[in-house]
Amino acid sequence: MGTVFLAREKSLNRSVAFKQLRDDITREALAQRFLREARITARLVHPGVVPVYALVKGINGKPAYTMKVVEGTRSPT
Repeated sequence: MGTVFLAREKSLNRSVAFKQLRDDITREALAQRFLREARITARLVHPGVVPVYALVKGINGKPAYTMKVVEGTRSPT
């Protein structure tokens, strides 16, 4: 449902992972599901869960959120 980019948070001068709703997703129900994912993940505190920093508007005007950058390998899609 989302695309993740490496981005720079200018106000705090740090790298963040920026996840935004894919451009091809136009159904409102899926956009709400993406927002729900962000809100639930932001409440979780666990070593296996990446911390969410902020809920923002994406480059495409759709919902997005920023989170901690985790180094590693890309998982197969």
